[in-house]
Amino acid sequence: METEAHSPSERVVLRVGESQYFTTVGTLVEKSQYFKSYFSGAWPIEKEEDGSIFIEGDPHAFDYVMQYLRRGTFPLAFDVQRGHNYSMYSRVLEEAKYFQCPLLVAWLEDACYNKCVTWRVKTTIQEATELASSGNGSTRDPKFSPYSKCAEKVYECPRGILGHRGGEACGRKCRKAQGNDPREFDTESTIEKWIVARTEYLPHLGWMTDSGRDFLAHLATRPTLE
Repeated sequence: METEAHSPSERVVLRVGESQYFTTVGTLVEKSQYFKSYFSGAWPIEKEEDGSIFIEGDPHAFDYVMQYLRRGTFPLAFDVQRGHNYSMYSRVLEEAKYFQCPLLVAWLEDACYNKCVTWRVKTTIQEATELASSGNGSTRDPKFSPYSKCAEKVYECPRGILGHRGGEACGRKCRKAQGNDPREFDTESTIEKWIVARTEYLPHLGWMTDSGRDFLAHLATRPTLE
């Protein structure tokens, strides 16, 4: 039995697993053929006792689908140290197919998430005293390579105690052992400067939404869009 089509401004509550989503019909039908048919009035909609609508789905993956339906943002799951969460992408893809979100399906099937973030290696030369291993959150752990060295004479303890190298720790016993003998020095090589290579990631916003310029250009080259 057909009923009247639902108004885009109508508020609805979806229940997916234990999660609830408060939204409007307009938000749901704009990017999803599934919800467009669901709220078309072709059949009556059953509601729970609390007025919510039960939807079969993966609640964790549906979170990302819902974010997409609301704002058109794609589910980029990327960490600087661990990279992309491909398992999550696979789960969201299945939900996107079920709920018939063609642009989200295209973004996931074509692995457009790999275009959202690219890497570059930036090298600098730094004094040894200026080295800092911490980044700004957008860099992987830096790599260090010696750039220049200098030779330095280091006093050797007459008693041969390694911890006394440099002479600052030598005391009365050391001076007694030294006697009138000339002080002995060793030549030690130290690194003055380092080459610091930091791998930084660069975000590309044009791939992160269904209205992004780069994504739309890619979409135009796609043979078919189911």
